[in-house]
Amino acid sequence: MTPASVLLVALGGAVGALLRFGLSRLGSERTRPWITVGVNIAGSLIAGLAASAIDDPGIRLAVLTGFCGGFTTFSTASTDAAKALRRRERVRAVALVAVTALVSVAFAWLGITAGQVLWS
Repeated sequence: MTPASVLLVALGGAVGALLRFGLSRLGSERTRPWITVGVNIAGSLIAGLAASAIDDPGIRLAVLTGFCGGFTTFSTASTDAAKALRRRERVRAVALVAVTALVSVAFAWLGITAGQVLWS
C-alpha cells in the first residue's frame, strides 16, 4: 500500500459515493430501494468491464476498489430488504434481494465478457 494507491482509492471512492448519494435523492422513500438496486447493477457492470479491460494497476484500484466500492452498497440493499420485512412486505423484500443478487452477477458477467470482446 503506497500513498498514491491510497489516494487513488480515496478519490475513486469519493466520486462513487457522491454519485450514489445524488442518485438516491432522486426517488421517494418508496422508490429509493429500487434506485439502490439499479446502482448495484450498474456498478456490477462497471466492475466487470474494469476487471477485464483495465491493465494499469493504479486505474484498476481507482475504478474497482474506489469508484465501484463507493458507488455500490450491499449494506443499504440489505437494510432496504430488512425494512420491507419489518413492514411485512415479504414479496418486496424477496424481490429486492433476488433482483440485486441475480441481476448484479449477470451484469458483472456481461461486463467481463464485453470487456474481453471489446478490448482483447
